[in-house]
Amino acid sequence: LPHLDALRRTYRPTAASAPADAPLSPGQERIWFLERLLPGRTAYNEIKAIRLDGPLDVPALRAALRGLVARHEGLRTVFREIGGEPRQVVRPSADPDFEVLDGSGSSGTVLQDALAAESARRFDLADGPLFVTRLVRLAEAEHVLVLSLHHIVVDAASATVLARDLSALYRAERDGSAADLP
Repeated sequence: LPHLDALRRTYRPTAASAPADAPLSPGQERIWFLERLLPGRTAYNEIKAIRLDGPLDVPALRAALRGLVARHEGLRTVFREIGGEPRQVVRPSADPDFEVLDGSGSSGTVLQDALAAESARRFDLADGPLFVTRLVRLAEAEHVLVLSLHHIVVDAASATVLARDLSALYRAERDGSAADLP
């Protein structure tokens, strides 16, 4: 549908056009309801561990994560009850929760501990954040980026888009160029 593609390329929501809050999708409603019914469960934690081999520019990675959060509203979204109904509330801006952990010389225990901690994380849907990152340094040129998200803001398709965008944003930050993103 060419006319929809043209609309997607030209439409950019502004603060004035974006609603203060929005309804949940049916899938989000199910997850929100289950979270209210059985709070603190970790069944919806989505953990992605990305191995990064070679020299790493940590400030560029941090900036790329900031760009990712700015680009994707879902990473800034929290879920609150407003007027008795669950609503998505997109925060205007947010720095990603990012921590660098030094696991060099620890035979992988720091990485294992980070993965276990993120798997056990109890996300607060109302206050967030629902996207958390940890960078584990295993050696000078060996890192693992751990992305922890609540399933209410990510699915398999969007995880692929996030990985693509993060890669492009990191390359752009590292090279001092503009990211080539759709």
